[in-house]
Amino acid sequence: MVPKTLTTDTIELFLATAFAGIPFNHRSPILVGTHTQTGRLEINIGMPRFVTTASGKVRSFNPHPPLKGSENLWDALGNFLNDTY
Repeated sequence: MVPKTLTTDTIELFLATAFAGIPFNHRSPILVGTHTQTGRLEINIGMPRFVTTASGKVRSFNPHPPLKGSENLWDALGNFLNDTY
């Protein structure tokens, strides 16, 4: 059994990175699945690429735009999670 905090902490860090600066109530819903058939915990997160505005309009959104800063941010998250867990 995988500790619940490992899964929830990982998901929360992913979402904080993906939706940095976007209020919780404007984020799109996500789907999370986990499995361990490889002998380790794997977390799969599916998320639509949109957010809503304060007026309720849907806007496209890229959680990982092709910029060096974005690459560095996601690499740092991956390194942190791998080192921690």
